[in-house]
Amino acid sequence: MPIELKERLEELKELCRKYPIDIPVKDAAEFLHMNPESLRYSIVQGTCGFNALSWIKPGAKNRGFLIPTLPFYQALTGGALYHEK
Repeated sequence: MPIELKERLEELKELCRKYPIDIPVKDAAEFLHMNPESLRYSIVQGTCGFNALSWIKPGAKNRGFLIPTLPFYQALTGGALYHEK
């Protein structure tokens, strides 16, 4: 595996260690090198590819977003779980 991909995989692992349950949109967008608002739009449209959730409560003006860590990791690694050596 090229060193650049190993480095990206390590960045992904660090992100998952920092946020083991769910990843804030801002941090996920930064990792993906995209604008957080674009990621939010992708989540709302259901096109993000990693089972993120979005909701709006009746009467609310803002949406809530949730990016579960495990599906995010699996989507970006093709489902492989890499073990530390």
